[in-house]
Amino acid sequence: MDAREDFLASVLDRIEERETRLLVWGIVDGAFNREEICDLLDPLIDEALNQGFDDFFSADDVLAELLERRWIAEVPAGSGGVIGYRSRMAETVRLMQRLRQLFPKHSGSGGWQHAPSLVADFRFLRRRRRYPRRDIPVEQALATIGDAASSPAVLAALQALLSSRDRTVCLSGFQVRAAVRILHAIETGKELATIVTAGTGSGKTLAFYLPALASIYRHALIEDQSEWWVKAVALYPRTELLKDQLREVLLRIRSLKGALPQKDQVSLRVGALYGDTPFSAQYCDWATVGNDRVCPTLACLDCGGELRWLHKDRNEKRERLVCASCQAVLDGTEFPLTRESLKGSVPDILFTTTEMLNQRLSDSSMMHLFGVGPKALHAPELVLMDEVHTYEGKHGAQVALLMRRWQRMLEQPLRCVGLSATLREATQFFAALTGSRLDFVDEVSPRADEIEPEGAEYMIALRGDPVSRTALLSTTIQVAMALQRCLDPKAARPIDSISHGAFGQRTFVFTDNLDVINRLYFDLLSAEGRNSYGDPDMRNAPNGGLAVLREAGTSLLRYSNGQDWRFCQDLHQGLQRRLVVARVSSQDRGVDALADVIVATTVLEVGFDDPVVGAVIQHKAPRGMAGFLQRKGRGGRTRGMRPWTTVVLSDYGRDRAAYQSYDLLFDPELPVRTLPLANRYVIRMQAAYATMDFLALRLQDSPAGSVWSDLSGDRKINDRRRQRLVLELRNILETEVGTRRLTNYLRWALRLPDEELSAILWEYPRPLMTTVLPTALRRLESNWSADGKPGQDFRVFNTPLPDFVPGSLFADLNLAETAIDLPVSSSANPLSAQAMSVYAVLREFAPGRVSRRYGVRHRVERHWIAPSPEFQDGSGMCSGVFELDIDSIGSHVLLGDYRIKRGEETVMLQVYRPVRLAPQAPPFQVRDSSNAALEWHSQIVATIDPKWLTPPSGSLWTQIVSRIGFFTHSQHAPVEIRRFAVGASADIGVGTEKVRADTKFQRNGQAVGLGAQFTADSAVFQICIPGDLHLQSQPGGEAKWRALRSARFIDSAWRGKCLAMIGSPFMREWLAQIYLSALTYEAMHRQVELAQADTSIREGQAPFSLSDVLGLLFQSQVVEVHGDDTTSSSPDKLREELSGYLRDPEVIAELHRCGAMLWEPIDATWEPWLRGVYHATLASAILRSITDLCPSIDSDDLTVDLDRGPVLSDQAAGFDPNTVEAWFSERNPGGNGLIEEFMRRYAEDPRRFFATIRTNLSMGEFELIDHQLKQVVSVLAADDGSELRESTTLVRQFRHAESQEQMAQTFRSLRRVLIQEGFSPFHGFLVALGNRVLRPGSGSATDHYLAGTLDLWQREEARIGIEIDLRVMSYYLSQSDEIDRVMSDIGSPASSDRAAWRIGAIYGLLWPRGRAVRQSALQMRNPFSELPIVERLLVVETIGDDRICISLLDDDWLTQTAQRLADGRLVTLTCPESERARLAAALNALVTNPIESGYFRAYARLQGIRQTGVLVEADLELVEAVQ
Repeated sequence: MDAREDFLASVLDRIEERETRLLVWGIVDGAFNREEICDLLDPLIDEALNQGFDDFFSADDVLAELLERRWIAEVPAGSGGVIGYRSRMAETVRLMQRLRQLFPKHSGSGGWQHAPSLVADFRFLRRRRRYPRRDIPVEQALATIGDAASSPAVLAALQALLSSRDRTVCLSGFQVRAAVRILHAIETGKELATIVTAGTGSGKTLAFYLPALASIYRHALIEDQSEWWVKAVALYPRTELLKDQLREVLLRIRSLKGALPQKDQVSLRVGALYGDTPFSAQYCDWATVGNDRVCPTLACLDCGGELRWLHKDRNEKRERLVCASCQAVLDGTEFPLTRESLKGSVPDILFTTTEMLNQRLSDSSMMHLFGVGPKALHAPELVLMDEVHTYEGKHGAQVALLMRRWQRMLEQPLRCVGLSATLREATQFFAALTGSRLDFVDEVSPRADEIEPEGAEYMIALRGDPVSRTALLSTTIQVAMALQRCLDPKAARPIDSISHGAFGQRTFVFTDNLDVINRLYFDLLSAEGRNSYGDPDMRNAPNGGLAVLREAGTSLLRYSNGQDWRFCQDLHQGLQRRLVVARVSSQDRGVDALADVIVATTVLEVGFDDPVVGAVIQHKAPRGMAGFLQRKGRGGRTRGMRPWTTVVLSDYGRDRAAYQSYDLLFDPELPVRTLPLANRYVIRMQAAYATMDFLALRLQDSPAGSVWSDLSGDRKINDRRRQRLVLELRNILETEVGTRRLTNYLRWALRLPDEELSAILWEYPRPLMTTVLPTALRRLESNWSADGKPGQDFRVFNTPLPDFVPGSLFADLNLAETAIDLPVSSSANPLSAQAMSVYAVLREFAPGRVSRRYGVRHRVERHWIAPSPEFQDGSGMCSGVFELDIDSIGSHVLLGDYRIKRGEETVMLQVYRPVRLAPQAPPFQVRDSSNAALEWHSQIVATIDPKWLTPPSGSLWTQIVSRIGFFTHSQHAPVEIRRFAVGASADIGVGTEKVRADTKFQRNGQAVGLGAQFTADSAVFQICIPGDLHLQSQPGGEAKWRALRSARFIDSAWRGKCLAMIGSPFMREWLAQIYLSALTYEAMHRQVELAQADTSIREGQAPFSLSDVLGLLFQSQVVEVHGDDTTSSSPDKLREELSGYLRDPEVIAELHRCGAMLWEPIDATWEPWLRGVYHATLASAILRSITDLCPSIDSDDLTVDLDRGPVLSDQAAGFDPNTVEAWFSERNPGGNGLIEEFMRRYAEDPRRFFATIRTNLSMGEFELIDHQLKQVVSVLAADDGSELRESTTLVRQFRHAESQEQMAQTFRSLRRVLIQEGFSPFHGFLVALGNRVLRPGSGSATDHYLAGTLDLWQREEARIGIEIDLRVMSYYLSQSDEIDRVMSDIGSPASSDRAAWRIGAIYGLLWPRGRAVRQSALQMRNPFSELPIVERLLVVETIGDDRICISLLDDDWLTQTAQRLADGRLVTLTCPESERARLAAALNALVTNPIESGYFRAYARLQGIRQTGVLVEADLELVEAVQ
């Protein structure tokens, strides 16, 4: 960045930093007047002049430049034409916060006031971006690299790659170090592995391709051109990433050739082998334009236009691509187009995917592309693995074993280079992934002293307005429309844009569901005035999209409410232009280079490098933080850009939790990645793949072919090849030599110990020698015959042995699938032959649910299964119970007669598995929002006793967990899992009405179920729940009952125990929340008990009625409408529906009746509910402990059931009627190895497992954050300036820091001091501290306000006996003007906005507490059952404590500890949190000095450390002790 750009960027930073102080408090209308902006700019200009920069001499000059670039905007700052100034950042936040759902009916001067608001609240973070400094000139870099690679050709190539005519090129230190290491490995012939880790836009890719291309050029220059071999293989996890990087490399090769003298130029070939690569010119199924074919892999290297393979060239078998726009030619000698060409004249660099590598290693016609087989001259010199951090879990293990198989076929190690975003313990992970020796792997990353702050990024979480009850999708659509128009208009390059590259030009919108993707895509097209084909819809939207409704006008009220987008209008020269919207998903791949907004799924989240993406929008809370960070990284790929990350959240479930913890959402800490390489489920599949590799090597003297295709049932298999393959299989199965040969191969290919290898070959399930290979042999010999009919045996396209391996490394061995027969439309639907797993298809098409999953071609394309024929033909759309004949919706096969409970009775029911379903198009009056939930039943059938294990002998856990049973395939004792639905309940929108339809499945007049069954491994815990839980009370246990009272009341409403007359659980929960909020506020407001507050509400003496609660406690943050524009707005849908219920005397009476449980004494009627909570909580702790003990197990891989269902006595092995059960079953059939791994880990050390359960029932991360934040606030509030505590001094220094570096240094010092003062400065706490307590604008006033508020919150909860919701507390506090005085130094909104602003400001200042944070650490979900709620406080006080607690404050603590450990007891050392140093010294002494126990000396092992209240606890044991 030159001096001018650097100065202007620093000016913008200073403006935005000042604005951020208001934005983080929810104030969006702030603007600088001219005097303020000049006062801010003048010192910056003076400072620049003193440093010799004299481009600007006055504030007017700087203002003019900022305005020209649209970095700031002139805005109305009051009546009388007063002009203010606001940055683009601040104006964008304002427009998003003030969004309304405007339609053409809202046009006109006051129509916008009738439109519902879309955003209730927001949380905003502005953060400096950090980049590796690029300060190493090319000459210095070449000198350094020259020490590792002395070849003149290599150095010449590097010089050419780094040359630039229009700018000075410099490199980062990590790029030079990476190039040196990679070239050193090549020059010395060592198989060194290198993992390059750095952030987005830092230049990781260049760090690999610089040395790779230089070395390839050297080979091309000195080697015989006829000796073609692949020098580098680039492996990618996603095809979109492959295509993106392919174009980048071709451009670099072009620049290399252009910078070299003519005499030194050589031809370099680059090939791409993936799904879209055609076999030959004759067999090319690319999309057509006329008779020409459109290349899906590349865009034109010159202009970005569409590349076509002309019909004439294809007929002549000439491989070349011609640009449809500029006629540029890309010749096949540079980029071969077909697999035939790749095989015949191999490329220098091969771009491919892990899937293609897995399939083609066993293809004798193509294996030489990977250096394998007699046709390969050499093994690849380098292997690139991009986006290494995406290889996780079972898929990562599959790829890791694939890499080992490849190296076995090569009979030598590979020289691997990995590129990744920041990765914890990267060296160990990359060694595990590649199979490289750990001492041969090194990480190259930017050093701390090489990082510099530059520019900024903006992150905003938007909470959809729960009052307006507009769909959250509407909010996301309007956000996309506004945010894209706050980015730059299109330009050829980012630097050529109006902002000079400071802001992007394109928006990505991500979500995780295909149904939602299609709804979002077509609705956004419609909002932009386009039809389903993306063309302008001139009939319905002749003037443009909905954005034209925001054109600038004269009403300042309309402007202040955000419905006048004059900034966007000025930026884009009007609002009539319709945005170009595209979609990228598994249903339609390929990025449209002309698109403004791209709606995408996971397809685009990994590594796709688009330099103009300036905004990323996430619809709803992300499912995984690693994936979310990937998506976030798609924006701001160009250095100097200021990207946006926007998350649109609802006020429910995971969304609400994510919003309340917004700071951790934007700054998460990712766990260390591990690969489950010992997972037998993965190993068995890889053993089958490796056997195919082995067979391919054995068949090299046979006709060319692919073992993968041969075993998939390819009808083109050569007879001689088939006979040879049969002979090899017989040799393996029938001769000792053949068996030994395969055994030795697998041992080295998969690097398995003999015991593990024997299990894979011979043990159940799916043993290679007795099941897999005999099946392959039978199918080959019989030509896939079944019942004497050839071709009728089980066969899946391009999937060899589908019974034993999936068709791709991503996939699991899954349940049988159900075919979906979509209705035939006038345009042939390419997705008409779809299939989904049984459970997924039943959920997708639950009767009454409208699905857009397959609505790919048109916005009206949607599907459903009607609850009854009358719904389908429109003759009987009404509420009721309907019997649906399953034969009318598809075809099914009988599974058997299963048992279900109906009330107190157990009855038999025939259950069918759907083979085909035939959804139809719903009638036009049925709304898309129609949804349905299935009524599921489950059975776990166990016919063989499991392997039983028990808790540690003598442990008090034996009183709670009697025994643990392991049902596994390896023990020939799996369980049969049966899950089936007997009907569904649907809320169906019909026109403006909503009807409730309950469906019961039937066949031939008899009730039936639809579902599936499969065998799986499972573990069962048999639990003894303590009796009389309602009587259990310990000193200090009041918090437990406060939490349980509130929880039971809401839970009773949700489950229909309360308000049973209302069908919708969501509506019941709303009503319960309204009552609870009103009751809590009344008790606080009048300072009375809950019973008195209830009487006050019932008798109408409360300050507001129940009907008022939505508008008061859940109100939107909108500017009050007043003046001449005032009109009555239409009531919102939710309030209208709820108000109807709240006028119903029966509903009101029921609320007051059920509300009594909030204050009446706890009695025996609570016991069943408490037992359910206890059961679920302990099961949640067990589930988390299993995943803690076995890091390779993901909680989503297991399904938790709290009973085995109604089964016959001979199907209930191990059943104990005196206990309750918690079942943990593998989600996929056939024995995945997860339960086996848990059994092994548990058997090794039972005490450790139960210690982990105890830890997981203690304070979780969010509770500890709450606890420590409260302590910090108390310390700061007590500070009187005497500087007795160093932490308070550092906080003051941090708040007054004038530079980024000063802030960073102060924060590092603060972290160190916090440790000394007894705090645990883990990542989550530091993030919360920075964004809650140390946020911009905070100070002594906010410290005192927070401390007082938290004390008041705690006192009031203790007084009224229930937990107080954050929203109620915020509203209660907003009735005082104290928050106004706190904010007096920062600024506050106009008085018309004050009430809503107060609530939002307080809500953002506080953080979630109580049960909301306790349950976040213990989460479990069963998609087939509504599990009880979780409350750890109920369980933790009932667990007997068999630990020996020893305080480090005791003088003889060491003697006591040694004696108790020698006795075989678990010892817990305790100390106050302020004495952490004492604990550290004690642990160091104990784990480094042996303890005598009987006849041996052993070292203590640290089991875990946790914080409980104000104490820090450490568990220690002697591993050798008897358990």
